[in-house]
Amino acid sequence: MDSLTQIVLGAAAGEAALGKKAGNKAMLWGAIAGTIPDLDVIFKYTHGFVSSIDLHRGFSHSFVFSFLFAPVLGWIISRAHRKMEIGWRDWTKLAFWGLVTHPLLDNFTTWGVEFFWPFSEYRIAFNTVFVIDPLYTVPFLILMIWMMFVKRGTKRRARLLQWGIGLSTFYLLLAVGFKFMTISRFEKAFAENNIEVNRFITRPTPVNTIVWMAIAESDSGYFIGYSALTDHSRYKIPFRFYPHHKHKIAHLKDDPDLATLIRLSKGYYMVEEVNEKEWIFKDLRFGQNNVVLDDNARFLFSYRLKEENGKAVVSRIRPTVENFSTVIAALWQRIKGRKSDVP
Repeated sequence: MDSLTQIVLGAAAGEAALGKKAGNKAMLWGAIAGTIPDLDVIFKYTHGFVSSIDLHRGFSHSFVFSFLFAPVLGWIISRAHRKMEIGWRDWTKLAFWGLVTHPLLDNFTTWGVEFFWPFSEYRIAFNTVFVIDPLYTVPFLILMIWMMFVKRGTKRRARLLQWGIGLSTFYLLLAVGFKFMTISRFEKAFAENNIEVNRFITRPTPVNTIVWMAIAESDSGYFIGYSALTDHSRYKIPFRFYPHHKHKIAHLKDDPDLATLIRLSKGYYMVEEVNEKEWIFKDLRFGQNNVVLDDNARFLFSYRLKEENGKAVVSRIRPTVENFSTVIAALWQRIKGRKSDVP
């Protein structure tokens, strides 16, 4: 999730762990701990481009990292507050919960988190919430700010914390329920459209959990469609087919950087040829740059591949959203639900 959300969740974790003893200081250090796992972005200055995106949400987002680094951070905090009658163990407990709740929340997003590193490099990605979701963050943020102005140790402060954690957790569980609903809808739509797929994933579109996208893999390409929970019950989900053209870069499949991109995409990618030595690699999991089903085959996470001396040179294509206001308007119309069978 975005940094603000992780700060809010970390603050709540700090309050839950040590709020009665440390008050707002517990929230502050919880918020700091909640941002630490994302400091792995520093690798973009020390490693190659592909290596840095591979390391992002890697070991720093694991349970082991939280377990091992919590005592270090706990010691740092205890030294900073030596005059407070709070021991190293209490600060370590706060640090652990501030650290570990960060990857636990990221598990619900699309990128994937190596939570069980070093025992497994598998990236957990539930694909149930978008990386920025105001309905999760804003109510939680308001309650945490309100709590800062309430005396520590009071029932009122405890209730505000309970509401913050309770509402945010309920929203995550609600999103999981929505996902199962959309899976059922898309499976029915595949049958209605006589589409045979090898596998498929569903994910919410930006900043909401109402409109969902399905990416269905066939032998030669992908069927992509959108469904809103508010769509009319008689509305039939349309799909558009995009050939994957993976064979165009098959001769580079053993290149380490390309192999990494394929692994991170979990195999959900397509290739667009620019010329004989250059291609666009499109990671489909993060969706298109709009929410309108059309011929637009541009995707938010795309990379430029150039073959040089038998190797793939990779560079990021900066994501753009053309006609932003139009895209938001289209998304809002989808959230409100379709009233007809017009795509």
